[in-house]
Amino acid sequence: MWLLESCMRDWSKPGDYQAIVEAARQSAPFRCFLNPDDPRFLHPASMTAAITAYCHSTDQRAPETPGPFAR
Repeated sequence: MWLLESCMRDWSKPGDYQAIVEAARQSAPFRCFLNPDDPRFLHPASMTAAITAYCHSTDQRAPETPGPFAR
């Protein structure tokens, strides 16, 4: 939940779980894979930027909208 809650702060939508869950549900599965224990995710200034950087460094397509980030 730490990753998702940090992303939600980036999107200025803290606590809007219903909308995020629905957006995730409508997103294609298995587009990228994260290691949530990677040190880059401990306390980044922006979680969405950290996830994007992680995806680029692992040769994966980075999510661009809240649904795929949450998925």
